[in-house]
Amino acid sequence: MSSKIGTILSFLFAALFFLFGADMISLQYNYSDLDAKSIPISYEISRSGGLTNSLISQIENNYHVSFTCISGSDSGFGESVEYILSTEFDPMIISKDIMTISIKRITTIGFIG
Repeated sequence: MSSKIGTILSFLFAALFFLFGADMISLQYNYSDLDAKSIPISYEISRSGGLTNSLISQIENNYHVSFTCISGSDSGFGESVEYILSTEFDPMIISKDIMTISIKRITTIGFIG
């Protein structure tokens, strides 16, 4: 009898382990996707010559991210703009609440390499 209970409990722990692994893979996928989106966003900021409200709304609509400028919103040619991109993630096991994934990036205005 104890062997059957042990087997049932081990299946429960194995299932939770696989769900936790699936959450971690999904979290890494969302982080990588956000990181990949930051490259064309940096290019658009650099190419446009600065940040405007229309560019910020275009970035948020096209890439489905939240854009927050930390510094350099009124920068000129050759100056740096520091910004945060964030998106929301709804995990199965890691947390009951929706998690926010954020990355911080810096781009230079007018520099296209």
